[in-house]
Amino acid sequence: MSSKHQSPLSTQITTQSLVFSHIPSDEDEKKLLQTLKEKYIGVKNVSRLDFQDNNENLIDAIRIDLKSVDFAQQFLKHDYILFGKQQYSIQSSTRSLIALQVPKNQKCTELLQDLRHNYLGIENIFRFHDKDNKPVDIIRLDFKSDSLMTKILNDKYILIDGQRRPIQPYWSLINHSNQNEQSPASETIQNTSNKQPRNSSIKQTQNVLTEERVKELIDIQEMELQTMINAFEKKWNARLSSLKTSSKNTDVDQLLSIFKDLTTVCQQFNQQNNQIQKRLGTMANRVENIRRQADHDEAWPNLSSQNGH
Repeated sequence: MSSKHQSPLSTQITTQSLVFSHIPSDEDEKKLLQTLKEKYIGVKNVSRLDFQDNNENLIDAIRIDLKSVDFAQQFLKHDYILFGKQQYSIQSSTRSLIALQVPKNQKCTELLQDLRHNYLGIENIFRFHDKDNKPVDIIRLDFKSDSLMTKILNDKYILIDGQRRPIQPYWSLINHSNQNEQSPASETIQNTSNKQPRNSSIKQTQNVLTEERVKELIDIQEMELQTMINAFEKKWNARLSSLKTSSKNTDVDQLLSIFKDLTTVCQQFNQQNNQIQKRLGTMANRVENIRRQADHDEAWPNLSSQNGH
C-alpha cells in the first residue's frame, strides 16, 4: 500500500490506543516498546495483554498507546506492522469488535445482559487482562452477523451504561514475511542502506521508496511539532485566563511560571528538531551511497567489456 494514500484502517479509530491480538513476539514490554519506537514515531507505551475465548484458549494481545489520535492514524498508514525484521499484516474480523474505556469492575455476563437490550446481535463478550492477570478497560464483542457490527463500526462508538465507549475493529497480526524478503512497498530505509543491489530495477525501486520514507518522516515531524504547539497554546491560554487577582506581584509570579514552561517547550522543540535533522542527514547520506553504488555497478560492466574481459 502506498504511503501517499490513507489506509482504511486509520479511518476506523477515534482514540490514541490500538489493540492487536495474536502478538507474535515473546519479548517483554520494554523491548517491544524499544522495537516499535525504532520504526514508528509517536509511540508512547506498550502493554502486553491477553484474554480467554469461549474455548478457554488464552489469546495474547498488545496495546500500543500513541501520543495522539493523529499518530495512531499515522501508525495505521499501512496494513502491516514491523517488529524488528518481521512484517505482520493486520487482518480485521468480520464479526468482532474491540471496545475501550470500559469500566474494569463490570463483569462480562452483566455487560452482555445489559448490551443485548440495545444490540440484539451480540453473542459473547471477553475481558482483556494485563500481564499480572488484572482486568483492563478493554473488551472484545462477538456478533452473530456482520451487519450490526458494521453499523457500530461506522458509528465509531458503542453505548455502555449510557456512555459512548470508543471502538475499533478486532485486529489480528498474521506473519507475512521476513522484512529482507518482503515486497518493495514495505522496505524501510534502514534495510535498503545495508544492501548492495546488483539489479538496476531493484536499485530504482529502493531509491524511490527511500525518498518516500524521508518525505513521510518530515510529515510526521511537522505533525508532532504541531501537536506540541497546540498543547502548549491550550495550557498557555488557560493559565493566562486565570490571572484575575488584584495583585500585580501575583500576576508577575504566575507569568514567570508560564515563561519557564515556554522555555522548557522551546528546548524540547530544539532537541526534537536536532534529532530529526540528524536522522534525515544520515538517511540522505545512505541514499547518496546507494546512488553511487548504483552508478558504479552500471559503469563496471561497460568498463569490463571495453577492456576485453
